[in-house]
Amino acid sequence: RAAMCNAPVHAPVFGYIAGIGGRDVTPEVLEEIYWKTKNSAAPERESIWIGLQEVRHGS
Repeated sequence: RAAMCNAPVHAPVFGYIAGIGGRDVTPEVLEEIYWKTKNSAAPERESIWIGLQEVRHGS
């Protein structure tokens, strides 16, 4: 995002993080990212993490 700050045209930049911990970035993951981007009016302020497992503490 920072590299785009001084660009003459300010296109929306979406930030996704995938493949953490050696997870594969499969065609299905890329399709999920595509649809999330296509169906969003504007980028989120924070990066979007894809493919993380939920961790629950305690019972």
